[in-house]
Amino acid sequence: MKEICRKAVSALMTGTMLAMTNDFNKRDYNTVKKYYMGGAVGGSDFTHLTETGANITAGIICGGIKTMNIPLAKEVK
Repeated sequence: MKEICRKAVSALMTGTMLAMTNDFNKRDYNTVKKYYMGGAVGGSDFTHLTETGANITAGIICGGIKTMNIPLAKEVK
């Protein structure tokens, strides 16, 4: 069971990163740069998202969940 969960989480994370990459690649570089703390306030933190970046990312993730045939999909607005 532990191995099944590990594989499921790994697939979810890979899918999430791919969806974010595909979405961000369609946007202007300077727009996406502002989604990250380093781009919004300066510095080198391009790991953590700003509130705007988090909202964009949440929308991408929710959009993906809506397409899945799982009970959670019915709950996502």
